[in-house]
Amino acid sequence: MNKVISFSLWGNNPKYTFGSIKNAELAQEIYPGWICRYYIDSEVSKDILDKLSSFSNTKIYKKNIKGDWRSMFWRFEASYDQDVDVAIFRDCDSRLSLREKDAVDEWLNSDKTFHIMRDHPYHNFPILGGMWGYKNNNKYPMQILLESFNKTNNYGTDYKFFAEELYPLIGNDKLVHDEFFDKQPFPSQRENTEFVGDVFDENNNRHPEYKKYIP
Repeated sequence: MNKVISFSLWGNNPKYTFGSIKNAELAQEIYPGWICRYYIDSEVSKDILDKLSSFSNTKIYKKNIKGDWRSMFWRFEASYDQDVDVAIFRDCDSRLSLREKDAVDEWLNSDKTFHIMRDHPYHNFPILGGMWGYKNNNKYPMQILLESFNKTNNYGTDYKFFAEELYPLIGNDKLVHDEFFDKQPFPSQRENTEFVGDVFDENNNRHPEYKKYIP
């Protein structure tokens, strides 16, 4: 089974470039056997590209254009790649964790096509772009949905896609882990104030505000 962790990366903001490398390292321990896919724009520096390419668990997909907010959709191309059986979608400025891996494993052992995680009071969206997964069983026209959607160069354009196009199609074909809105607990207990989707800077420090709201 070909299992992929899919990321988008554009530009040279160290918050994201450092995070892309850190997640490749973490994936070797947390997701053995999975491949990290990086969909990368024309602006990412050669040093970062070379570093990412040096890992045994990474594959680079180079886009010959300059990225913008619409580039968040690049990572979703793995959902209709016929060489991929399972794809999970993550953000470079978050960190892979055992908490999410336990949730992913529970989903993989279920009969549900989609996996949705929400793990913070701010995660009040149907689907977050870096916190979902898809089993490529060809039940959903993912390529048509993604390519036909009118993407805009604005933060949150992917949220709009999920809310208007994808989420209404899913129905009950989803496993949700969400302790705040759906009361569906994660399989493993939270350690301190950790949460899936937390944001880290280029020094690997957590965002100081977000952890305040975790009970």
